[in-house]
Amino acid sequence: MEILDQTRISFEHVPELAFDRTLPTPLDAIAIGWIGSRVLTTGEIDSRELEAIAGILERNRIDTGELGCHLCVICKAFETRGEAVLIADATFVMPQMILHYIIEHDYLPPERFRDAIRASIPHDEMQASEQDATSNGG
Repeated sequence: MEILDQTRISFEHVPELAFDRTLPTPLDAIAIGWIGSRVLTTGEIDSRELEAIAGILERNRIDTGELGCHLCVICKAFETRGEAVLIADATFVMPQMILHYIIEHDYLPPERFRDAIRASIPHDEMQASEQDATSNGG
């Protein structure tokens, strides 16, 4: 089951939230990774996808600290703040917490988002990852 949340996000009232001033405002985006108190979709993600997500979280971070920190309500053992944006075939917005959800709680983001993540990985890196999976019996 794929759950997508089409969300309009506006930076007009706090323009410093926009990491990229060329982004339109309001921004039509798909919110990924706000899972609340339970994980509805679970599965495994390739290590290259995790690395790509980590890079996007670092490069495209939106965080002025005005929204405060957020505690994982599932395990209550991880706290962070901020969001990030990925612009691909659609615009995706995700919390910095998404890696924690994926690694610690087996959250499996929607396939459309994962397709965009895979498309952001340089071709030679993705090819090497596929070869590793094949040679390891995966």
